Amino acid sequence: MHVETRQLILVGSLLGWMCIGACGGSTTHIESGRETLRNGDPNGPPTIQSLPDVARASASPRVQSGLTLARQILATRFPEPPADRSYRQLQSWIDEHVVPWVSARRDSVDETRSEFGLEHGASEDERIVATAVIGLLQEDTALSLANIPAPAELDTEPEIGQMFRELVRTQTQPFQTAALTEYRDCANRAYGQGQEQRRWALFCHGRFDHLEAKLHASR
Repeated sequence: MHVETRQLILVGSLLGWMCIGACGGSTTHIESGRETLRNGDPNGPPTIQSLPDVARASASPRVQSGLTLARQILATRFPEPPADRSYRQLQSWIDEHVVPWVSARRDSVDETRSEFGLEHGASEDERIVATAVIGLLQEDTALSLANIPAPAELDTEPEIGQMFRELVRTQTQPFQTAALTEYRDCANRAYGQGQEQRRWALFCHGRFDHLEAKLHASR
């Protein structure tokens, strides 16, 4: 089989599942101006430790539950790719490990929404924290999937290898878009609460800007 045909077969196995739980949503503008965040790192990795004011926010039992679950989700790392990067081995790895990981991540994000009470009367302050955390989960999913390696057969086919990377990157974009939607909602809600939630507004706004810039750069 021609190498390009085999490459398209592998990529085709990605197209059907990487959008699970992340497609849709828009990234409309955030309503307030940009400011520099003093605490919390909007440009750092998507971790719970990067959030501002977690200790105060976690006084709510719902937020405590949501943060606990989010930590567990982020601790479940992306499956280690096989040392053998042949088409056959990568296909098996995707089918047996990556697809179940994505499905579990999708279900866990839904469960996190429930823990935060987003469908059951969460307060505005709880919603601000919840949308920031869910944004982190979606962003982490996108970053993880971006690390899918190219098949070894493409090591001597740089043009087709680049095509493969671009297609994989395209499939991570729905998760990035989902993260942007959450960060946008977080920032707008926090700005609406005034000075009391200013740090959350700046954190989510900063992450929105940082991720949106990365998304546009990849197009």
